[in-house]
Amino acid sequence: MIANRAKEVELGRFTGKRRAFRDTFGGQNPVNASEESISNLRRSFFRISLQALALGSLAVASGQTPSALVGKALKIREGVRSARALLVSAQAQASALGAYPTTRLETGFGSRSDLQGGEDLALFQPIDLFGKYRAGMASGRAQVAQAEAALRQEELSVQQEVLMAYAQWASAYRNRKNALAQLDIAGQVQKATSKRVEAKALPEIQLERANLEVEKFSQVVEDRSAALETALIKLTQVVGGELSGGSAAEPQPIQLPEMMVDAFEKVRPELLTLASQTKSSLADAKTARLSKLPDLEFQARRSPWNIGSEQFEIRLQLVFPLWDHGAARQREIAAKNQVLASQLEYEDTKKRVMTEIKSAKIQVETSARSVTSYTKLEKGADDLLKRTRRGYELGANSLLDVLDAEKALYDVRDQLSSAQLDSDSAVASLMAAEGLLLEAGR
Repeated sequence: MIANRAKEVELGRFTGKRRAFRDTFGGQNPVNASEESISNLRRSFFRISLQALALGSLAVASGQTPSALVGKALKIREGVRSARALLVSAQAQASALGAYPTTRLETGFGSRSDLQGGEDLALFQPIDLFGKYRAGMASGRAQVAQAEAALRQEELSVQQEVLMAYAQWASAYRNRKNALAQLDIAGQVQKATSKRVEAKALPEIQLERANLEVEKFSQVVEDRSAALETALIKLTQVVGGELSGGSAAEPQPIQLPEMMVDAFEKVRPELLTLASQTKSSLADAKTARLSKLPDLEFQARRSPWNIGSEQFEIRLQLVFPLWDHGAARQREIAAKNQVLASQLEYEDTKKRVMTEIKSAKIQVETSARSVTSYTKLEKGADDLLKRTRRGYELGANSLLDVLDAEKALYDVRDQLSSAQLDSDSAVASLMAAEGLLLEAGR
């Protein structure tokens, strides 16, 4: 909350400085302004730049690496915590289903031995001769696998939200940084133009145009500062809590973790869920088949209490299910068809996932080439602007030449920012398609 309040204060100061810039001439035509007003304009410009840079540092101070943000979100987001609780529940349920048959002890006492309806003292232990309880254990393991798949699905969803929000924040940061750089360039051009106007080397209307350029980029900086603040709020929301402070740093591109070849079948949640459903149906079919087999029980009895001589008996008891009216057979048929349905859906989903991965890889490669291309163009445009400004200061180039070079650099940097956003988004989409989590979120 303190960090957010500080950002609000800085943004308010920045807005106030911009209004001070706008009001510097008191409604006068800049061409007719005094040298003192022009000096005030310059000072206002530099104050605006410093306040904007302070706001930028404050926002970036809250930034962390994508991996760290994903790790933080996976620890505190309620959806992930709920999925983990359900996994623990499934593990406990699996242990219960796989437990050995219950040992029973019966004891009682009656006033008449000829009317007793129960055992005076007896021990009963069912024996899992045909694996009926082991089949229940297999069903429990399948439920655990389903819970694990649900947890991974939730983790991947949260990771995708965080990475996309981070990519948007990083793009807003770069866009605002570009606007600040252009505002600085416009201020320097305005200063050079003012000197040439004072030396009667240029008409005063050129100074008016330079002043308007500074005013334009001041408004752009203000707009993009607001966009950056909005992106930071969104990033904070998807992480699930206030972002901790840190040292100022440039946003980092989202890096793709190491991938094993064709490993998506082991980590993609949809495939894991369908595989677990197949296992669960196989366990149900086995349980239905085994239900037609007899139950075996070990029994140990003591003679009634009111019989003088103490006697003990050991007995093995077999109980045969004679006729269940076809219930077990129908359950087995239903389970086998469920297995077939899960297997067919698995193959269909696998084909769809492979197509998603292939498409995502193409997007990653294409966007990476765009980033490389625009990075080279940025260097060329920056060099062109520097040479054009030197020529303008020497009188070899016109103000229009400088403004054209300035616009070219501004456009290329915006396009580079857009290309980096596309690259980050493509990497995040490929990770979702592969079912991969960043190391910090594992």
